[in-house]
Amino acid sequence: MHPKAQMINLQQDSKAPIPANATFQEQNPIRAKTGGKAIIREPLVSLWTPSSERVTTTLSEPIARCLSAAFSSGPWAATPMPLGDASDQHSARGIVAGLGQRSLTLVASTGFDGDGRGSVLASVLGCVLDDDLIEQYGLRSYGARAGDALFAYIGLRPSVQGRRVRPMGNDNYSLEWNTEKQAKAKNGSGLASLLFSQWLQLPAVRQCPRVFIRTRRILKPIQALAKRNGFEYCGSFDLEFQGVQQDRMVYRKIS
Repeated sequence: MHPKAQMINLQQDSKAPIPANATFQEQNPIRAKTGGKAIIREPLVSLWTPSSERVTTTLSEPIARCLSAAFSSGPWAATPMPLGDASDQHSARGIVAGLGQRSLTLVASTGFDGDGRGSVLASVLGCVLDDDLIEQYGLRSYGARAGDALFAYIGLRPSVQGRRVRPMGNDNYSLEWNTEKQAKAKNGSGLASLLFSQWLQLPAVRQCPRVFIRTRRILKPIQALAKRNGFEYCGSFDLEFQGVQQDRMVYRKIS
């Protein structure tokens, strides 16, 4: 473990303080040479579960910025997710605020060091459903009930999309790639896959009788992860986002 990094156990609701002057800026990778090839060695990435209070206060802005960046690149470039504000349920800030005290969030971040620097690289935003959230996410007709769990969003910053991770112990992982071949590591698993599976193992999620996922047809990797983890496809519906009709697929798993 890095002597300056504040690492937090994945299975606990963290109460450790985040520095008041935290800037959440991305840290620079460290370059090294191995066998004559340039390798990027980046700061260790920690997986941890902030409390719902922190998600809606201290961490709301970095999580929202991460979510907006994730859903404004690649296939989302035509209809980017705005940062917006808490009153707009289709904006990043509105999504975070809307989950409120019922949020179940898993964060992947670089450790906050003595200078108060750190970065939220990816996050899973979920919640324990109540009647309002069931209506908001259109899940009533798919059998959702208050007390079920929802895997609402998984967002990875463009810089870590498609990256693989290697476990380093204590819920810490390394992100590495070969800059000459831009090849994925042969060991470890994808960051998105890791976040998906670890979120499902959170104690609060495992206590819910049913777990729902909402995704889109263009997101084949999420559909594959859902099927691999025992989810069944329930159906789909359309909604309007920024004046554009979009589909939403619903998957369900009964505990």
